[in-house]
Amino acid sequence: MRKLLILLLIINLTAALNLNAQILNPIHWKFNVNKISQEEFELIFTAKIENGWHLYSQKLPSGGPIPTKFSFVFPNGIAFTGRVESKSQPKTELDPNFKIELSYYTDEVIFIQKIKKKKAGKAKVTGQVEYMTCDNHRCLPPTEQEFEFAVE
Repeated sequence: MRKLLILLLIINLTAALNLNAQILNPIHWKFNVNKISQEEFELIFTAKIENGWHLYSQKLPSGGPIPTKFSFVFPNGIAFTGRVESKSQPKTELDPNFKIELSYYTDEVIFIQKIKKKKAGKAKVTGQVEYMTCDNHRCLPPTEQEFEFAVE
């Protein structure tokens, strides 16, 4: 009987430790291409944000979290047209974690990078988005999400 109780205690402790060790991932990314013309395309980054969490904007003051940042690897014949722009207006308010006024998104945000393709045929645009997310009590470390777009 005593061995059974010890075994049950070990199983319960192991289960509790495994629950605490789960990785939080409150931001879910989707990547799509919108063809505007034979030469012009939009790279679309959609971030679905879980309830209670927020994703920081691309423009933040120093002394707080890292801003959302997009890095690209373009093949020859592909060029930027402008900067990555947000289709949503971020909320701006005093952040309880950093005690400064910050801009962030909740629920969903769509970012768009316009590009021009100067050569015919298929091309692949790769890169990563680096971002930070918090709720009202904690922040997760900066995260990098790789992406890949097939531009045809």
